[in-house]
Amino acid sequence: MHGGSTPLDLAQFAAVAVQDQAALIVISAAPAEAQALAVIAACPVVVVPAAGPTHRPFDAGPMICAVDRTQNFGHVASAARDFALQLGAALEFVHIGRAASVDAISSAIGATLLVVRANRQGAMPELVLEAADIPVMLVRDRP
Repeated sequence: MHGGSTPLDLAQFAAVAVQDQAALIVISAAPAEAQALAVIAACPVVVVPAAGPTHRPFDAGPMICAVDRTQNFGHVASAARDFALQLGAALEFVHIGRAASVDAISSAIGATLLVVRANRQGAMPELVLEAADIPVMLVRDRP
């Protein structure tokens, strides 16, 4: 779906994804906009950084999944595992205490995708999106 230079209608975008039975939404957007889409979308949202080249394809891996101590973490881990299996990519689970550590962790591991939980409250996903130099998959809480 081409957004052009007009602002995205996030609800309409999420509805089109449901209508088209999308398994994944890939977008380049401001962190707040991407986070807002991720909490209403029926499928995970991959946010590609606007600046800088993508170094390697997702399946070059490894992918990393940020460990969250909430009850919803299992759902996020399951989505990350399923995506990694579909791609044939390695997956590592990492506890990320601060968004500033995202670049260091992804560089040290050579990660190609970071998976985090999209949530309605808290700024962590937006901070991660601002700091990340690799694509970030936002997986919403279970409905």
